[in-house]
Amino acid sequence: MVLCSFVPPVTILLSLGTTSITCMTIILFASITKFDITRYLFIICIAGLVVTIFGIGVLITSFFVHLKILHIVYSALACLLFMIYLAVDIQMIMGGRRFEISPEEYIFAAVLLFTDIFHIFLTILSLFNANN
Repeated sequence: MVLCSFVPPVTILLSLGTTSITCMTIILFASITKFDITRYLFIICIAGLVVTIFGIGVLITSFFVHLKILHIVYSALACLLFMIYLAVDIQMIMGGRRFEISPEEYIFAAVLLFTDIFHIFLTILSLFNANN
């Protein structure tokens, strides 16, 4: 990964460990709980849209003024959102909820999990690398 060549190795390892622990915790929570997160999929999509619009605002603002706090807030919100996406995707894969993924769509499910975990790693890396 080219992105990791710009970040100190200690920060990468710290981000990797944090991502691993966070993802395992979310996977355990989503698979054990009886709370159906997929029921609130519309609200989660609206939250994703709000975070995307906020990210565009941060991008436009960074052309004129570089405020680290905006990048930190955006990374934290994006990380939280991708953690919620991971919990939703786990419950959809497990089945028995309002929305579920069929067993024939295993490639789609694998891509969903990969992208969720990858984005969680990138946002945690961005949070840990905010000082540089």
